[in-house]
Amino acid sequence: MELFTMFSRGLVLLSLIFAMTGPGPVLPAAPPVKPFNSFIPFMTTQMTYSELGPTGGEVTAFIINPLDSQEMYAGTFGGGVFKSTDGGATWQKSNSGLIDLYIQSMAIDPKNPATVYAGMYKYGVYKSTDSGLNWSPTGPGLNQDAVVYDLQVDPQNPNILYAGTRSWTLVFTYQPPWGGGVFKSIDGGNSWTVQNNGLTEDWVYSLVVDPTNPATIYAASHSQGVFKSVDSAATWKAMNNGLSDLAGRSIVVDSLHPQTVYFGAWHTGGVYKTSNGGTSWSQISNGLGGAKIYKLFIDPVDPTNVYAATYLTGLYKTTNSGSGWNLAGYGADFITSIGVDPNNHDRVFAGTAGAGLFSSSDGAATWKSSSSGLTASLVNCVAANADYLFVGLDGGGMFRSRDSGVTWLATSEFEHFPVNTIVVNPSNSKVVYAATSRQGVLKTTDGGNTWSTVNNGLAAATNAATSRLVPGPLAPQDILQAFQKEDSPSLGNEAGVFLPATISYSILTLAFDWRNPANVYLGTNTSGVIKSSNSGGSWASSGLSGMAVYTLAVDPVNSQTVYAGTDGSAGALWKSMNGGQTWNGSNSGIQNLTVSAVVIDQANANHLYAATSDGVYYSSDGGSGWQLIGFSGATVYSLALTPQGLFAGTDRGLRLTHDGGEHWLEYSSGTPAMQVNSMMQTSANGKILFAATNGQGLVVFPGNPN
Repeated sequence: MELFTMFSRGLVLLSLIFAMTGPGPVLPAAPPVKPFNSFIPFMTTQMTYSELGPTGGEVTAFIINPLDSQEMYAGTFGGGVFKSTDGGATWQKSNSGLIDLYIQSMAIDPKNPATVYAGMYKYGVYKSTDSGLNWSPTGPGLNQDAVVYDLQVDPQNPNILYAGTRSWTLVFTYQPPWGGGVFKSIDGGNSWTVQNNGLTEDWVYSLVVDPTNPATIYAASHSQGVFKSVDSAATWKAMNNGLSDLAGRSIVVDSLHPQTVYFGAWHTGGVYKTSNGGTSWSQISNGLGGAKIYKLFIDPVDPTNVYAATYLTGLYKTTNSGSGWNLAGYGADFITSIGVDPNNHDRVFAGTAGAGLFSSSDGAATWKSSSSGLTASLVNCVAANADYLFVGLDGGGMFRSRDSGVTWLATSEFEHFPVNTIVVNPSNSKVVYAATSRQGVLKTTDGGNTWSTVNNGLAAATNAATSRLVPGPLAPQDILQAFQKEDSPSLGNEAGVFLPATISYSILTLAFDWRNPANVYLGTNTSGVIKSSNSGGSWASSGLSGMAVYTLAVDPVNSQTVYAGTDGSAGALWKSMNGGQTWNGSNSGIQNLTVSAVVIDQANANHLYAATSDGVYYSSDGGSGWQLIGFSGATVYSLALTPQGLFAGTDRGLRLTHDGGEHWLEYSSGTPAMQVNSMMQTSANGKILFAATNGQGLVVFPGNPN
């Protein structure tokens, strides 16, 4: 942490944040905007940055070297591949050559474990032949936009691979065909062919190969149940007799008794079992309740032990082949991956949807974190006061640090739900608010040591019994959540995903009145803007009802002026001149876009910048008209206006312009670009920038080019 030697350990950096004292710092005027050209030149600079954590993240895939169980891999959603050579005690990144960092599945060659495969969330399959040191894409035949939910290697002929997939692009047609199914390679991934003959649905979540007869393969489909092939995937036949829920997410076979197969159901939940190769099924859910089954895993040593990873109900285990199930840990968590040491079946690993990886040495009786070095957290937001550096996680909860991110402490009052925005009171830094997706608003008045909910009036104001819109523009995990983590999602458009009416108090953003911080504005999932005039003591609707509001910005000089960013179908950007009493469209030039961030130039409040689903836009007249100044076709999530210029956090990394958008500097670390969700400047001269990223935790850039 050499970069922090420039600061005192008294956390001088945290006293220099925007929004800390008074009405806010007055920054230099924004650089003049040049006429926009269709081609914007880029310069790239290699910027060394530090990843501060907190450790954890969404561990979507976990595999163990069958010949050396000290060697293991964790595929993460946004952080790429991590490797451990000490049994999970520590982890290192292993991403060289990957085009993207969203991993959905992994597999290892059982005979030559130096060969490892990674199924991507959008880019097919990548292969490493040097134990994860370097990666390259596999050959043609597999759709280039394939979401690879599962990978299986033939246990007897490891040149034969199977991939369960769907298309990333065709999901936006909102109806089948889904452009996926089963793909097969017979040459170690050099080429692929589609193998869907007999499948009635081309969307496959899980595959399993019979280890005693590899010509027999089972597939769990999105909504059509189980399919079986007895000719190496050349043809398929539905095998659903006895299944009352055909929405499958996982299927596994007992290696010692291969006629015994387990199927994990999603809609009504539970586990089904066949003892005759799929001819008939029986439900075996005693103890599971209605748990949605995401992954199943059979103990490779004692197959009477089966583990079930569930959505928001933790990890379950049976020790009697499914006759009864017991909770084995993490009862409120979404468990996304499981692994068992093939040489010591008491060593069990569980990956979560935000908290990283956990391990047990006693057959899942007790657990400890196994995430040292696993910096893959999905960080939505960052803020700080004189006491703490705060981060809010998409995977759930808030963490705080007293030592600039060297160590982190979980904030116990926050449950495992997304924390979307953290804002420090501009006149009293001891007062901090946090907006969440399920707990509503939490507030501290002692600098961050203790928190309590301030939700009086929110139940009525948020219309809790309505569907919610996942914040747009879409990040990859939004589609993942919509299609894997909910019952019956229906897509609205690419600016967001509509999810069922299961989530109340979903607050997407929060903003203070700079002049009178007792006035606090909330942006909600479906209920527009909500306002408190008494520091969160009570809340009431403040317009734009029925809309999802992703960002709010209050004029630091005239705090009656408020901007609200929505999606294109709701008008994109709205402006109030009377503190939220009435609103008017402020969207000429951006009316069809989703606005995810608005920044007001504090030296000239008529100068505005907007991050949208189609680049960065600028207005010189208080939002009456907008012009594109960068990244047409790209999603921009966040903006920060500093003395050094305008920073833009995109889905492909961090950018900076010194001249109002005529030229942009691309920050590159030499690895796949990170998605930057929010930013925070921490020094008066703009030389330190924190970035909250999707899958690489909180990162800090120690210096900005002049």
